[in-house]
Amino acid sequence: MHLLENGLVSSVGCAVSGAFYAQAEADFQVNSLYSKSKKRMGAYKIRQRLIIEYNKKASVGKIYRLMKSMALPKMSTVKPRTHYRKGGDGDLENLLNKEFNPKVPDRVWVSDITYVKVSGRFCYVCAIMDLYSRKILSSKTSTNIDTKLVLDTFSLAYSKRGCPKGVMFHSDQGAQVS
Repeated sequence: MHLLENGLVSSVGCAVSGAFYAQAEADFQVNSLYSKSKKRMGAYKIRQRLIIEYNKKASVGKIYRLMKSMALPKMSTVKPRTHYRKGGDGDLENLLNKEFNPKVPDRVWVSDITYVKVSGRFCYVCAIMDLYSRKILSSKTSTNIDTKLVLDTFSLAYSKRGCPKGVMFHSDQGAQVS
């Protein structure tokens, strides 16, 4: 196929249908937007950019099918797989009891773990915050989501704060904390 000023013409000289030309133009526009975004756009964002840059309207489904036909990977919003232990000690008593405003520092610390995708792999960040000051006392990152990550983060916070007595450590009771 050759692209000429009057549209697409096959190498044997036969005119190509307008639908084929429109499809090729749509493929080019989607591929162009995808490349300009450094391969970071999904169907929803490409739809928005098509309207803004090319004044073209298309459904998200149509753009998704175009991307699929061109073997362009969709943006991943997949969460990492987590494994939960079965069983356990049952329900634990809620000592915090929704009292999120302690009167003195170093009485209640809370912890959580989140994940970040870096170079195609998940990294995990554990942070510990003092509920009194709302400041992060310590944080650690790891490529593994395990008890060691939580213990290392807690040890760092504990030593930074001078080994305080009577600290309540609150978490969402994930498998890493148990």
